[in-house]
Amino acid sequence: MTDLNYSKLGVRRLIRLKGASPAMAAIALLVCSFLSLKAEEQRLPGSHGTVNLPEGYEYVPQQGIDSIVGLFQRKEAMVSFDLGPMAGVYADTTRLRFKGDETVTVIRNRGAKIDGRKVEIFVYSRGGANRAIVSYPNTLANFFCEYQNEGDLVDFLLLALSYKPAPKQAEPDEQSIPAPAPSTAP
Repeated sequence: MTDLNYSKLGVRRLIRLKGASPAMAAIALLVCSFLSLKAEEQRLPGSHGTVNLPEGYEYVPQQGIDSIVGLFQRKEAMVSFDLGPMAGVYADTTRLRFKGDETVTVIRNRGAKIDGRKVEIFVYSRGGANRAIVSYPNTLANFFCEYQNEGDLVDFLLLALSYKPAPKQAEPDEQSIPAPAPSTAP
C-alpha cells in the first residue's frame, strides 16, 4: 500500500478537464484537503496495465466471453471494467444509443487527453440511476459504475483516471529472425 497524494494522481486531471463543473472541482479539492487517502496499485488481468485503488476497494475477478472483465468493490460501491479489442469503447456506444432519448439526462460528455492518452468521459442519469463511464479508445479499456452520490463519483473518477496501460510488447524485427539453414540434401 502506498501513500498517494490525490492532487498529483487524478484530482488535477479532473479539474483540468475542459468543462469540469465547479461542483466537481470543489468536491475534488475537498477530497485533497480533508482526506489522507491510501491507494494500492492493482495490476489488471491479462497484463493490461494498472490502476490505483482507493482504500477499501478490492479486486473481484469475473469471467468474460471475449474480453477481460472484472470489478473493484467496497462495501457500498462498485467499479466494473472491460478490457481488450472486443470490449469496444463504451462511452461512444452508450452516447450513440441514448442520442435523442428524452429519458436520459447527460451530466457530462467530454473527451480529454491525460498523460498523452485520449479519454472519453460520459456521465448520465436514466430512470433514477446515475451512471458514469470512462473509456480509453486507443487501448480499448472501459471503466463504468452506477453511483449513489458525488463522493462515489469522485472515487470512481480517481480510480478510472489512474489507469496506466501496460507498455506495448516489442514486435520482433523481421531482420532479426534467422534465415532457415540451407538444405544439404543431395
